[in-house]
Amino acid sequence: MLTELIVLLLGSIYSGVRSVILGIYSDEVEVHDQTSKISYNLRSVITGLIIGLSIALFMGIRSSVLFAETITLQTRRVKKQRVKISGIHRKVQG
Repeated sequence: MLTELIVLLLGSIYSGVRSVILGIYSDEVEVHDQTSKISYNLRSVITGLIIGLSIALFMGIRSSVLFAETITLQTRRVKKQRVKISGIHRKVQG
C-alpha cells in the first residue's frame, strides 16, 4: 500500500516539475527540437516509459521473490509439524 502511494506521489511530482520546467525553458525546448533528431516531448515520453517499466519490473520481481520465500517457509513449517505428529503416533502405538 505504501509503495503504491509513493509511486503515485513521485509520478505526480515528476509531471508537475516537468510542466514547470517546460514552461520556463520553452526557448531551450525549441532550440533542442531544432538541433536534435528526437523532439523533447518524445524524449519525455520515452524516459517516462523506461522509468515506469523499471519500477514495474522491480516491484514485480520483488513481489514474486517475497511470495516464494513465504511459501517456502510455510512448506517447511508443515513438514516439521508432520514429523512431530508422526513421531507422536509412533510413541503412542509403540
